[in-house]
Amino acid sequence: MNKIKTLIDKRKSKGKERPLSLFFFNFVFLFLVFFLSQLAESADFIYDGPDCHIIYRFKPRTGTLSDLTLIYNKTFKFIPAEEGGISRFILNDQYLMTNEGKHVSEVIEESYSNKIYKARFRWSYQGKSFTFLIKISRKGKTLKIEFKTSPKSDNVVDFTLGRSLNTLDSKVIELPYGHNVLFTNGIFISAIIDPLSSNASSIFPLKKYYSNSSCAYGYASLYRPLTDGRRRNLREVIILTVSPEISDTFFFPPNPISIYRKLLSQKIVIDLWRNKFRDYADDLKKLASMGMKDLLVLIHMWQKYGYDNGLPTTYPAGISFGGERELLKIVDICESNGYLFALHTNYVDFYENSDVWNPNHVALNPDGTLVKSWYNYLTGFQSYLMKPSRSLFYARLYEPLIHNSYRTSASFLDVHSGLLPSFKVDFDARIKEAGMQLSTFNHYRNLFSYLRKTHQGPLSGEGFGFSASLWAGHIDSIEADPRSLFQVLSNQGGLDVPLIVDYKLKVLHRLFVPHGAGYLERFFLNKWNDYTKEELEKYRVSEIAFGNAGFIHNPFAKEIPEEEIMREYCFLKHIQRYYLNETPLKIYYLIGNELLNLSDAMRKILPNTPAEDINSILNEKLSMVKILYTGGLVLYVNRSEKEFWDQLENFTYCVLPPNGFLAFKEGEFLAYSALIDGEKQDFIFPGEPGCFESVYSSSKLNLKGKKVRH
Repeated sequence: MNKIKTLIDKRKSKGKERPLSLFFFNFVFLFLVFFLSQLAESADFIYDGPDCHIIYRFKPRTGTLSDLTLIYNKTFKFIPAEEGGISRFILNDQYLMTNEGKHVSEVIEESYSNKIYKARFRWSYQGKSFTFLIKISRKGKTLKIEFKTSPKSDNVVDFTLGRSLNTLDSKVIELPYGHNVLFTNGIFISAIIDPLSSNASSIFPLKKYYSNSSCAYGYASLYRPLTDGRRRNLREVIILTVSPEISDTFFFPPNPISIYRKLLSQKIVIDLWRNKFRDYADDLKKLASMGMKDLLVLIHMWQKYGYDNGLPTTYPAGISFGGERELLKIVDICESNGYLFALHTNYVDFYENSDVWNPNHVALNPDGTLVKSWYNYLTGFQSYLMKPSRSLFYARLYEPLIHNSYRTSASFLDVHSGLLPSFKVDFDARIKEAGMQLSTFNHYRNLFSYLRKTHQGPLSGEGFGFSASLWAGHIDSIEADPRSLFQVLSNQGGLDVPLIVDYKLKVLHRLFVPHGAGYLERFFLNKWNDYTKEELEKYRVSEIAFGNAGFIHNPFAKEIPEEEIMREYCFLKHIQRYYLNETPLKIYYLIGNELLNLSDAMRKILPNTPAEDINSILNEKLSMVKILYTGGLVLYVNRSEKEFWDQLENFTYCVLPPNGFLAFKEGEFLAYSALIDGEKQDFIFPGEPGCFESVYSSSKLNLKGKKVRH
């Protein structure tokens, strides 16, 4: 059991003089007690399960996470967050780095009750000091660590989860739509700063290799000053998990489930960008003539002053696009075909040429200057960050007008869900909860709820992998670009992201319905048109593997062939209605001739993989995935460049070529893009009549995968 030794009472005795031998005896006794207490002065949090034995040992010395040691299976000892905790602070009007050791750290209070350990530290420098509390508890394999200063304390500037130490052959795995996980010695570790419990102005992920046995893989946070010089007091909650199973390290956000999840499981998203309303109308008429029924139509360019100009002023419809009368023709087409209809708006960017421009409603930097936002390089206009606290005010000005005039049945918000709240913070000291990323999150969350109610339908938005887990469920759908922040900043495309589907399917799948795999020009980085059939197939199998809804991106402007448009519609519409209404049960990756779960696959691949090649190697090695859903749907996806997959249960006559897939529910449903007797074939059964000519051919397999004659 945990043993916590209190500090030795150093008060001097005021008794009579005693013999020298008695003093010697007391000295030896106190020395032994002190020595032994120092050895045992720690809090141990022990997990002892059938899969592993974990000791989280905290020895309160420095007040940093360097005091925390992890012992795995009694033999592997390492520090998961060396130099973690408060990394920079202010005392006596000086900025001090914790690792410089100029301050004095002392424990002034300890307790252990109800399996919760608490230690209060005092850090001092040149006669000035501040205190903070560390609280630690364990649940299963997860350690929860809380850091907190008093509400009036503004000493802390930076906080970090530092880096691992003594983690031999460290490798950082970037989970698509999730977070980083550290792999070392056959086990997995995640270290998360809970964004919904933080007082920080910004939280951002870390990824850096210091050596073969040390790397940063967690998060860090900043406490920037408000315009009056004050900072928010420190409050951080760290979720640290170690396990032989990678899924145990997944962070589950406490998000709601979208009320429109079932409705969106039946919809294919049509994403349209046109310069004239008549072109939109022509596109929609064409799609309707092709037999498309269940669509969510997103219209992006329609605003009074044009796209990304004059915001938040969007209403009425722009004259340059054709004016209100032409826009209403689009509305009529959508209504006559039963399409959901949404118009693109934005309450992040505030332009000086807006009808409602008010510099007092622009967010401020700590120095009091206006926070710049998007720069429209086409118009030369600079936008500024609208105070998140005013976003709902401006939405109330425009969204009811948009809904009542243009009969919208859904909505779309640019930017908000595509970024972390940390990127859009107001430091105006006059504003309640200014300087906190959590404040931005709460204001945008309220904005999302308002748009849902106003338009009486689902809300979609821009999306990236690094922000998806924060907004999932608060928003109903995003453009599901899978990239991490590091992958975006390193100029990688969505295709460069490995097909690691576990986090998306096991954590986010139940919350909302993301669509596609990002814009085509982001998936195939900076390629805006001239997509080959193979590229469009690769995009499609990515959607299917990640369990996302279908996405047809500006098809006629991008000159996508009609047969490929129909393949996207028919395949995704019929397959997604199964997987979006079921729960993933098992996920396997084909490694050599073995089907392995993600943990075993990583243990097989990563030990021999150089750190700098992890992303490309995982993209190659984890390109063939099998997913079993609770309702009976089975999916096989092959996104490899050259490999063929011919071991498909009872489908002995079926081979998946690169970019091929097989989806079936025995006795009920069958769909594939595969080689049957060496011949490439696309097939769906059962399906709606509009899909027969473009996708169906006479299948050589029945619903049980058996070969049939025609």
